[in-house]
Amino acid sequence: MKNKCSGFTLLETVLALAIGALVVISLSNLFQVSLASWEQSMDRSELLQHTRVALQRITMELRYATELVDTRSTPNTLTFNTVNLEDDDSGVEEISYYIDQPVENLHRSVDGGGGQFVAGNSSFWSGQPGDVNVVMLWVGPMKWDGAGGSLVYLNPWDPITDATAVEISMTLQDRDYSPITLTTMVTLRN
Repeated sequence: MKNKCSGFTLLETVLALAIGALVVISLSNLFQVSLASWEQSMDRSELLQHTRVALQRITMELRYATELVDTRSTPNTLTFNTVNLEDDDSGVEEISYYIDQPVENLHRSVDGGGGQFVAGNSSFWSGQPGDVNVVMLWVGPMKWDGAGGSLVYLNPWDPITDATAVEISMTLQDRDYSPITLTTMVTLRN
């Protein structure tokens, strides 16, 4: 009688290990791709949130504007006079939102003072363009068209005081992704 030993041959063992290694490598690659995709969506979500918060702040302050200052000749700038809600003196203050260059951050200044960071690169102290840049702040003053009852953009020769609404578009861009643009329209109280 022959002794029959059951087991795997060396070839079967090596083949099983190779197939197992391929499965582990495939799963590892799938995990890395999934993790990178998740990180990208989180970065994109944070960029969208920065844009939304900045635009919401501008909108809130613009709703209290008493006068829109004509900055059509100055790109990436929005300036208006508004009621000072923070102090008890009930005075009027001039608020400007602008993009500083070359860092491309959105800043807010009050009565011509120093700019306060609003949106853009979170490590903006470096003075260099960073991960998140505000690449555009577009302001479109509008007025009611008497004939059609709809809003139309002011012509360059129209006085800015004719504006009854303002359309604002703000574009932020992460260096790794396509830009995000949000647009809102604010009706002025004047």
